[in-house]
Amino acid sequence: GDFVAAGQPLVACERPGDHSERLLRVVQVAGRRDESDDATFGLQQLVDIAVRALSPGVNDPSTAVECLDRTHDLLRQLSVRQYPQQVFDDRDGRSRVVFPRVTWEEHVGLVFDEIRLWGRDSLRVRRRLQEMLDDLLRAAPPARRNALRERLPLFQDDLRIG
Repeated sequence: GDFVAAGQPLVACERPGDHSERLLRVVQVAGRRDESDDATFGLQQLVDIAVRALSPGVNDPSTAVECLDRTHDLLRQLSVRQYPQQVFDDRDGRSRVVFPRVTWEEHVGLVFDEIRLWGRDSLRVRRRLQEMLDDLLRAAPPARRNALRERLPLFQDDLRIG
């Protein structure tokens, strides 16, 4: 899902040879990102719509909350899915291939941090963010809860509802 400029290197090999050709066969280049293959892109689009809806010129918290509902659904699904491996080791345990990948923690930050910032003046948005966080803390496996717990202090101030 990352942008690569024309002529920019895609793969770096310490010892080029047969391996570089095999690596290039697993790379897919497309003209644009596609949310069906890139969950981060879909989440980013929903966050962008929510942020625009919360801008002073638009002031549409209903649209922002609808975006939160959709991001909640996506995060709930992602919370139990295995993320792709980032580092591949050889038989001797030495790291041989490293793929930059988006992590669960980055997905949580993408959704909660920006929308909380732009929705701080909307009671409906604050309430929905809190409900979402509470639900995800219950639904996510223990290994995925730290990224959510890190956001709890954000709700300990005047944003904590009920």
